[in-house]
Amino acid sequence: MECYASFNNNFAQATLSPTNTEITRVSTTIGQIPRARKPNINLDLQQALPQDFLITTQMPFSSGKREISLISPSTKAQQIYTINLPNASFQLYGIKFQNLAVIDESKLTEKNRIILDTTKPENIENFQVAFQNNKLSKVVLSDGNQGEFTDTQAIIKSPDGKIIETIDFPQANRTKETLIATIKPILLTSSNCNQNVSSKLGNIADIVGGKGNKLSSSETQITRNIGLALAATSAGLKNNINSRQSLSIASCERAVQCNEKRVNGASEIRSDLFEIPRGANRKVTLEYEFFDILDTIKLYLDGKIIHSDGPKSERHQKTLPLPDNAEYVGVQLIGNWNPETRWWYVISCSESAIANVPCGDDEIQVSYDEKSKKYHSYGVVNKVCSLNTQGCNIDFVFRVMVSNKQFVAPNHESQEKVEHCQTTDLDILGPWGIDTIRTTINQDEYSITNYTRKNHVLYPGQITRTIVEKNGKIYVLTLGEGTGRHPDLNEWLSGRVWGGVDKKLIKKVEEMLSRKIYSLPE
Repeated sequence: MECYASFNNNFAQATLSPTNTEITRVSTTIGQIPRARKPNINLDLQQALPQDFLITTQMPFSSGKREISLISPSTKAQQIYTINLPNASFQLYGIKFQNLAVIDESKLTEKNRIILDTTKPENIENFQVAFQNNKLSKVVLSDGNQGEFTDTQAIIKSPDGKIIETIDFPQANRTKETLIATIKPILLTSSNCNQNVSSKLGNIADIVGGKGNKLSSSETQITRNIGLALAATSAGLKNNINSRQSLSIASCERAVQCNEKRVNGASEIRSDLFEIPRGANRKVTLEYEFFDILDTIKLYLDGKIIHSDGPKSERHQKTLPLPDNAEYVGVQLIGNWNPETRWWYVISCSESAIANVPCGDDEIQVSYDEKSKKYHSYGVVNKVCSLNTQGCNIDFVFRVMVSNKQFVAPNHESQEKVEHCQTTDLDILGPWGIDTIRTTINQDEYSITNYTRKNHVLYPGQITRTIVEKNGKIYVLTLGEGTGRHPDLNEWLSGRVWGGVDKKLIKKVEEMLSRKIYSLPE
């Protein structure tokens, strides 16, 4: 009896054969020799990344793109997504990851922890990902190594551009990616915008994650590092779906419009886009109030902060010119950590906005919060003359009042005539420098209004002096209000201060009437 074995096509075949006797040969297949296969990898980092990312800034660019920045307060990690502006189909152009140093390995499976141990996680602390037509196109790590991606493969390169490895992708992944890229564009103004953007982000995340899994199985460490970066990108995209502080929500949120007040009582960071109306030589007027607790506001455009104010309290106003090609401005409101904080802002636009600001002066304030601890108001009234005195009438007394600055403001020795929109420098409450006011004249109402400017010790505030007729007599009525310093002192001294100004006016009226001067030139 002879025994022999043959190995063909990865099969082992054993045969027993007699030496001298002719019998039928019996063949038995023992089995297929197993090949060494790489295990399937599913590198899921979604729960291992920080879970407390918050949207902090929206930076619009005149190019039609915007950057949406998210920060993790607990780890200081940052994600910056570049997408389209509103009123366009959703496009993801790129993502920057910064300080992404903390990966919670307790949230990983044992297999994923082993994979993580074979890479260099420090290389994904800072990296960038680029997309074209919502398809992955490039990844650049902090050490300069990079991956360039097409529909069919990934080309891994060193910082000097040398090809390290080429990875081919399965046909199934290529088909799905092509389908996602060619899907009908989604306008961000549509009613189902959030659902559609979330779906697209989820599909992009799945495709990126699949490619990351493929690269993570490579025997080349640089390729595995890029695979880990793609896994982090996939996790970041998935975490940006449907949560209140997510990319899908921010992408679909309607921009703030002209004269639309935004109010929020929470101690939070609020980020909005403000839509600038079309036209040339545009200006917007930003008005905001922080009440008694300190808050901060910032405006962003084309990579720059174009206005920043705070932390401060009270009410403020600022007029800003904007480029003709700008479509949006980013607004960031940083609320105080005090849960009692309150704030609001409103942006007025161009002609209507500037018209509503007296004399176009962005330093003056025209309304005041009556709930502020510094709010104060007062009224002072004094009789000027009687109608039974020849020449005594509203028009005459008003013309006398605006004939001399001494009759419209305290502590002023000038003999100049009052002019509409003029500024006057006063010295109020001692040696603290110049206190400037802006004066407007309302001929129809027989009144003037003085607004304090920012260098005034009692800013912000205003007084209105009106000539009125009642019961056969002419009076001068002074009404004041504001939220500036020394509210109690303002009210307590109002009678003495404005009574002194009234005495000068009354004396001049009596002097002119006694001299039978009944009119003044306009």
